[in-house]
Amino acid sequence: MKMKLPRNVEGLLAGLLLAAVAVLLTVQLILARVLPGLASPITPIVLALFFWATLLGVPAATRADAHLSLGLVSRLASSRWRRRLQALGLAAALVFFLALAVAGVQVCWGQVRGHNRSLVTWCPDWVVTLCVPLAGALSCVRAIQCWRERRRASGREGREGETPPSSGGGKG
Repeated sequence: MKMKLPRNVEGLLAGLLLAAVAVLLTVQLILARVLPGLASPITPIVLALFFWATLLGVPAATRADAHLSLGLVSRLASSRWRRRLQALGLAAALVFFLALAVAGVQVCWGQVRGHNRSLVTWCPDWVVTLCVPLAGALSCVRAIQCWRERRRASGREGREGETPPSSGGGKG
């Protein structure tokens, strides 16, 4: 049985986290005027949620193929070179995202062993930084999915990147 990730789970989650950040910032501004002592504990929570939302945006952008790419170079290249450039781009993305995931795991593991609680006293730091390896691993999956979709789409095109003629008639 093939396991498949929901289509936009990270984008939806990032959007919800950003909405929570907006609400908490509004509450913080109101509390800063009314009860200044209650406003400061909200800041680290806002920072943690924003960090998670930002890093969940990376796989969402990768899934949507909205990241930086070799667009100009691949448009000027022949279809054979274009496929090679896409494979090179995939390899570079995978190396980067895997390195991010491995570094994130190392940081999280160090925080678990050290019992760090510098950001929020009631929440261990590794819970906040767990989004780094999660985003790296999820970005790898999304990069492969994007590459496969691009290959499938180019397979429907002609040999030199031309679209096949439509079945509805001739040129007109």
